[in-house]
Amino acid sequence: MKNIIFLFLLSILIGCKESDSTATVITNEFKLEFLNEVFSDTVDIQILHSKSELISNFGRGYMLPPLSMDHDMIKIITGSDFSYRTAYSPENTDLNELELISNSLLESDTVFIQKQRKSVSTIDLNELSAYGFKIFDIKGMSRNNFSYENILQSADSINQKTGNYSFLKFTIPIFNKEKNLAYMRLQKGSSQSAIILEKTNNRWKRKTLLYGLLE
Repeated sequence: MKNIIFLFLLSILIGCKESDSTATVITNEFKLEFLNEVFSDTVDIQILHSKSELISNFGRGYMLPPLSMDHDMIKIITGSDFSYRTAYSPENTDLNELELISNSLLESDTVFIQKQRKSVSTIDLNELSAYGFKIFDIKGMSRNNFSYENILQSADSINQKTGNYSFLKFTIPIFNKEKNLAYMRLQKGSSQSAIILEKTNNRWKRKTLLYGLLE
């Protein structure tokens, strides 16, 4: 009888954990509205300087892996005292970035974070063109077996007419459950950064530069 009661209570606890991770839904519409707002802010956030700049429709495709960081740097940036591996490898990169995102968003539910990371392929970044952004079809060129050198040449050809430089690659934003903090990685040329944005007074603003590498 005791075993039956124990199993029953355990099933309730597991069910509660699963419902906690699924109670908050981050829709693709919410993500697109977020991207429109932060990319349109050319004064304070300044990810883009104008809507004439090229942005990739391929998510993290062709992006460099996250920068490695040592334990002390993580403590300074996030205020958290957790172990962080100093070198990235195929075995630990994904886990390290999950730790970084979770701690930076002050979100302890890593299942909630991981579900967002796994759903990134469901969003169509071409829809950002409806907001007036200049979409650079890296996904289509990749499917047609363009070399990365050809992709860069195509971008240079377009940019000669606008005076812009390279194109923006970015990860799909990851949010905390309150939807007031967001994590993104950005790359333009060989420059890359990871940032946290915060929604205050109904507006998204830069909160923290987690790391940055300039050309």
